[in-house]
This record gives sequence, structure tokens and C-alpha cells, in this order.
Amino acid sequence: MKLVKNKNKKNFWVGFFWFLLVGALTALAVAVFIKPNFFRQKKTVAKNEYEEKAYNSINEGKFGEAEKILKEAIEKNPQDCMAKLYLANVYLEEGYVGKNVAPDTEAALKILSDLKEKKECQIGRADILMGYAYELTGDWEKAQSYYDEALSKNNNDPDALFHKGHINWLLGDLGKAEDFYLKAEENLSADVAWKGLKGKIFLSLGKISAVKNDDWKKTKEYFQKALEETDSKSLRAEIYYDLSTINFYNEIDLAKSLENGLKSIENDPYNELGYVACAREKVIEYSLIKDKSKITKEDLESVNQYLQRATLLNPKRALVQYWYGQFTFLIGDTKEALKRYDVALSQVEDDDSLGKIEKNFFKSEVLTAKSMVYLSLKENKNAEKALKEAYALNPVKTSFMMEAMK
Repeated sequence: MKLVKNKNKKNFWVGFFWFLLVGALTALAVAVFIKPNFFRQKKTVAKNEYEEKAYNSINEGKFGEAEKILKEAIEKNPQDCMAKLYLANVYLEEGYVGKNVAPDTEAALKILSDLKEKKECQIGRADILMGYAYELTGDWEKAQSYYDEALSKNNNDPDALFHKGHINWLLGDLGKAEDFYLKAEENLSADVAWKGLKGKIFLSLGKISAVKNDDWKKTKEYFQKALEETDSKSLRAEIYYDLSTINFYNEIDLAKSLENGLKSIENDPYNELGYVACAREKVIEYSLIKDKSKITKEDLESVNQYLQRATLLNPKRALVQYWYGQFTFLIGDTKEALKRYDVALSQVEDDDSLGKIEKNFFKSEVLTAKSMVYLSLKENKNAEKALKEAYALNPVKTSFMMEAMK
């Protein structure tokens, strides 16, 4: 295979690359997935005053406040094992508001192991929390065993079914994941509004629909239902990001994509996804402007600020580094662009916001971006190598480019 050497054709493909990002990579359309939380979000009368207070704090994203409430409850009643379970749940959340803090799996496991040793709170809830703690440490097999233990106590437990589905999604078995999600939805109690769990189920079904790329109307309906079925601002932020992603890749509605990105930030300013959504919309918008002199320094600085904020919030998120690469390519810094792409590729395997299938799609997109940078630098051999690697990971979305470059 020979790379196109003709300058006009080369310029065509460099320009077409941006169109590719907007219109063709629909299989990646919603490749960022929720991190499940385990606080029992039921709209029912709380048995203890602290439950309602902690519930409200978590929905507001105030995990530090929730931790304080639960510790005070435990001090008042050291035998209250449910308060301990809720505290373990808080430790397993993404982190405290305003801080870039990873889930404290060690603290959670200490609480849960102690309860198990003392044979306190031997309910499916404890097993699910234990499973998720191990899921966060990367021990998916052990996580599965605890989810199965919860199901052995109640094979219709919607919580356990949902998290079994999540593990299967991580493993790349979308069929099994979807089956578990649907069964979880079926087993939600009719007399209790499981707002938190129901919202996550609809969101997960929407994400699977997006990856399958079978019915975008159906995908959006799932996301809209997810919005209706959750009070959690952090979860709403992720849903708005996913809606923005559909606007961006599938509908090519940049204005709507930006609108939903801003809604994501509004719901949770400490979630990097909203900033990524706003930055990518602007990157594409400016890349499509033929007269680059119309793009002001202030315009570019606003994009840079979105990306800096996203990086500060989650420097280990591969998606953030990828879009930083896209931005630096836009402004002509090809060296920095390649560096950012390589960082994204180095981070993707440890990025559990992506399932196995989505990781391959994502790596293919990053490698395609690298090939375009090399092509703009007239480094044809490197461009060909990167594109071949991209093709191996996602041949459906890169085959036409391979043909065009023969």
C-alpha cells in the first residue's frame, strides 16, 4: 500500500479528518461509562434521620459531608451496621467534592471485612459493596464472586443484577450485560421508587445501545429516562455528557452538544466530562472555519481552560488527554499533539470508564488521529503504521481510509 503523495489529496485527507471525527466514528459515540455508586437511593421514609441527610448529601455530591454525618451516627450507636455500610459506600465513591481523590477502597474494605468477620449485616448489600471494592482494585473475578453471593441470597436483587451486568460490560460481553440490566429493571419493586438504581440501569442500557449503533432514537430515549429517574447531580452530569456525545458524533449538532456539555458542568462542576464536551465542540467548530484569522486568542484560550480544568480534575482520564491532543493539533503544535495521543494510549488500559470493546474503539480513534498528524508532517511511513494499527482495532470505521490511501 502506498500513501498518497499528491499534495492536494493529502490536504483533502487532513481536512477530512475533522469531518471523520464528527460524522463517522459513531461506534464510539458514548464510550464513557458511569462509575456505579451503591447508596440505597429509595424514595421512602428513612428509618434513621442520618439516612435521609446522608442520602441528600450524596445526591448533592457532598461526600465529605455525608462521611461526617455517618461517622457521627456510628459514634452514637457503634452497633449500627447499616451506618457502617453507608460509610463504606461513601469511601467507594469517586472522591470528595473539589478534590482529585480516588475511591478509598482500603478504608471501605476495612469496614466491610470487619462486619463480615463479626457476622454483622450479612445481607446482599454488604456483598455488593465488597464486590465493588474489589472491582475498583481491578480484581474482577473476586468482584463477581461477591455479586454472585448477593444473588445467592436473593436471585432477584436488582442491585446485584445491575452490577453483574456492569462486570460483563467491562469484560466486553454486551449481550450478557444487557440481559442483566433488563432483569434488574424487571425486578425493581413496584412500591418503591429506586431512583438512583433505575437511573443507572437506563443509562447503561442507553450506552449499550450506542455501542451497538442500532437505534439512536432508542439510545436517546434511554438517556432521557435516566435523567427522569435520578436525583444524583453527578449521575446527571454523566447523562448530559452522553447526550452531548450523541449530538456531537451522530446528529452533528454542535450547538446542542455544547448546550448539554454546559448542563453537565452545571450539575457537577467537579466532573471532567462536561469540560471535555465543551472543549471538543469548540475544537471542531474552529477546525471547520476556513479563515483561521477569525479565531481569536480568547477563543483558543477558552478551549484551553476547559481542557486544563478537565486535566486538573482527572489527569488519568485517557479521553481528556486525547482531546488535549486534538486541540494542540488544531493550533499547529504537532509535537505536543503526538505527545498527548501517546499519553492517552498509555492510560486507556487502566481506564475503567471504558469497557473492553470501547477501549479498542478509543485506541483506534487515537491512532487515526496520530496518522493524520504524521500525514500533515509528510511522515508517510509513520502515518501508514498508525493507520494500520487503527484498522486492526476497528476495521469497520477505518477501512474506507485504508482504501483511499492505497
